[in-house]
Amino acid sequence: MKIDEIISLCCKQDAKTWSSANKAIIKFIPAKRYTLIVPDTELELFKKITSQRFQILPESQYSKYFEESLFRYLPKNEHSNSRWYLQQFIKLEILNQLEDNKIAVLWDGDTIPLEPINFIDHSGMLQYFIGTENHPPYFETIDRLLGIQKQLPHSFISQNFPIKSQWFQEFKTTIELRFDKSWIEAIINSINFSQNNAFSEYESLGSFIAKNHRDEINFLQDPWQRLGNSLIGDVSLLNSSTAVQKLAPYKYVSFEKWDRAKPVFFKVTIPIFNDQVIKPILAKLLNIRNIRTIYIKFLQSMGTLKIDAGVGIFSCCTVRLESILAFFNQHHTTPKIVDSSTQFSYYKENINENISKDLFAQREDVTIQWDGQPIKITQSSDEQQFSNYHNICFATIAPFIKKYFSPSKLITNTVEQLEASSKIDYENTCVIRYRGTDKEAETVQPSFDQILEKALFIQAKHPSIRFAIQTDDQEFRNFIYRSLGDCCFVVETAAWEGWSGNKDYIDFYSCIFMLSQCKYIITTSGNGELWMMLFRGHSNGVYQFLQPKEFVYGKANPSYKSNQKYFWLES
Repeated sequence: MKIDEIISLCCKQDAKTWSSANKAIIKFIPAKRYTLIVPDTELELFKKITSQRFQILPESQYSKYFEESLFRYLPKNEHSNSRWYLQQFIKLEILNQLEDNKIAVLWDGDTIPLEPINFIDHSGMLQYFIGTENHPPYFETIDRLLGIQKQLPHSFISQNFPIKSQWFQEFKTTIELRFDKSWIEAIINSINFSQNNAFSEYESLGSFIAKNHRDEINFLQDPWQRLGNSLIGDVSLLNSSTAVQKLAPYKYVSFEKWDRAKPVFFKVTIPIFNDQVIKPILAKLLNIRNIRTIYIKFLQSMGTLKIDAGVGIFSCCTVRLESILAFFNQHHTTPKIVDSSTQFSYYKENINENISKDLFAQREDVTIQWDGQPIKITQSSDEQQFSNYHNICFATIAPFIKKYFSPSKLITNTVEQLEASSKIDYENTCVIRYRGTDKEAETVQPSFDQILEKALFIQAKHPSIRFAIQTDDQEFRNFIYRSLGDCCFVVETAAWEGWSGNKDYIDFYSCIFMLSQCKYIITTSGNGELWMMLFRGHSNGVYQFLQPKEFVYGKANPSYKSNQKYFWLES
């Protein structure tokens, strides 16, 4: 189930972490809306480093409700600590302004998710991570405020906090009835400011929820890491191989301002220099053909297959599969490691980012033995993406798809979200995949009417069929919706008009993977279409349009047949 809103607070001191965190939040925590609250003077800074999926709002929009009262009670010796209290009350006021029947997650701006995180389980219960903090002044304030003792042996302070809007309103009402004054005034009056850090919004809300809604919440045992700087040195090293290995056990990591890696020279300066200077120099050396050839051969002798080529996401997948098969056919064994870390560069903002781990699971449990026969994707001599998909060697290819292209947790999680949002019924769905725009340079595409004719043919046999539309062509999308009406729907959640390069590769990849399982598929030809077949594992129920061009990029196309009149390939 998708969260209604993710809410984060951040300031300039944590901007470096936020520049990575905001993208990871969108990737790993599906939500209907993303909100960032920052100091008024820092709005422009955060607009430059934050995804457009986030709405960015000034702190004053919330602090105006309590800032005067807070500073009136805050002792002068605590004014230097005012921001620590200020950001907590901002979070509370945000929750106070939530619409009815919403579920929000407060997510600290200095924290980066590393894996998919579900805050709502399949039964609708909210899930909380466990913290280890136990600061007595927090619970003294909670006792004065709510008359509640510590409810659980662990802490609710875990860098994030899911909550239902109605729970906060109950919390607020309970306080106001108890003290006969506004909830803000009551909380401020309950804090003993002579004590160091005497209030926690997470601990207070958590204690109230544990007391009144214990049967509606669960606790996650997944580990998370608070001392990110101490562990990997610096957030700028997040994508380094060493950091990836160290962070592998954790669901998320925080980079708190007070945490510093020591000694700085060895744990921060040298690793950053290596990552930002030495590695790029080595990468340039490896682009020299002779050096690269020697390097690739050395890696293969060690059982590692290094792959670089490919443009679009499924073009990269095709190159990856072809390279794996070539290795298998040559060495008669599968590679121990398939390194696609430098593939998918079109989708990267950080060149060191390894997108392949977002897509593919590690399947060490799948073994493939050489039986003396070379493996091919298809027996056709045509380019893979423009071949007849009914001739794909599905049986022999299947183990390789399972071992090297099984969906990652992120893809599985995204598919589940797409299934829920689209309410898809695989057995009653026909996919219409129309790849237009730049693909017309490589193959002749069917007319809109030809696609519609095939859709109406299927609809005549199955009147209740729904059509899942997957296209990069806005004109075609408008046409097919006008023609087929309410029985059309779109699975992707990414919002875009036309095709300017779908950078939301997770959504797109998950969509193709998901739609491959539908009853029928009406499709054009290309790498995305090829992978829909490979994920499907067969071509039953597939209607493929394949019309080779006479010339492709100025060269004669050997697949072109001047006397061919019919271009639908049907199972």
